[in-house]
Amino acid sequence: MNKASEIKLQKNKMRRAALLCRQGLAQKSGSGIGVHLAEIFFNDFVATADLTVAGYWPIGSEADVKPLLTKLHQKDTICFLPVIIGRGEALHFRKWQPNDKLVMSDLGILEPAAVQPMGTPNMVLVPLLAFDMQGYRIGYGGGFYDRTLQVMRSEARNKNQEIIAIGIGYAGQKVDSVPHDSFDQRIDWVVTEDEVCKF
Repeated sequence: MNKASEIKLQKNKMRRAALLCRQGLAQKSGSGIGVHLAEIFFNDFVATADLTVAGYWPIGSEADVKPLLTKLHQKDTICFLPVIIGRGEALHFRKWQPNDKLVMSDLGILEPAAVQPMGTPNMVLVPLLAFDMQGYRIGYGGGFYDRTLQVMRSEARNKNQEIIAIGIGYAGQKVDSVPHDSFDQRIDWVVTEDEVCKF
């Protein structure tokens, strides 16, 4: 077995365990986790005039970022949600604000309607199944965020700009080490119900 195949197997094994773990953490934390995450976030981050943020619409046991997005909108931050163009493609982002009607994508994800303008955020909130203290994360395995961050960071470097990727999750999702290869993009920070960590 080559190294790439071995890493893939390790990821799949961790992904299954991490999903079960996150489901338990979500049940234990209850519905108030989103409000708490928003409070923790603003302990370390300031909604500056030039900040534009891409969140996500949580599915299953993903940590709830809706209260955070709402608070960012109240602070006049332009907010976006991801739009899936197709498998193997980087995500695009459409503008979002509270009370917008979302539509179901072909992959079963709620996203802004096509009438909403596209944009490029400079901060991306990233869901995860597990993370380590080197900034590596495990997602569902589709590679959407790795592909997206790679493209965004490359374009930002050409413009002498910066893209900040922040994992959003539960403290109990931290693991000793996430298997990774050259394709995997590190996150810069993680926000949990306990703390904010910079990598």
